[in-house]
Amino acid sequence: MEWSGVAEGLMMAESLDVLVVILIIAYFTIKERGMSRESFWVLLFILPVIILIGLTTPIFGAIMRYRAPCLVFLYIYSAPYIRQLIIRGQSE
Repeated sequence: MEWSGVAEGLMMAESLDVLVVILIIAYFTIKERGMSRESFWVLLFILPVIILIGLTTPIFGAIMRYRAPCLVFLYIYSAPYIRQLIIRGQSE
């Protein structure tokens, strides 16, 4: 297997991870029946930037580099929701 194939597979796995985190955030936002002001502004920053970077940058390595600051915000923001899922799974 070529290195480019491995690198593309890792980038795809990372993109799926981001998608899962966004879906977790959406699930808890719908479940709580509303979005706080902070949640709105964090998602308003993250989603358009990630989409614009993906649409305008042709080089995969640059895409990963430019998305890194957004991912930090995304993972910090999603940490409480992921923690709730873990606690719920342990209690069952």
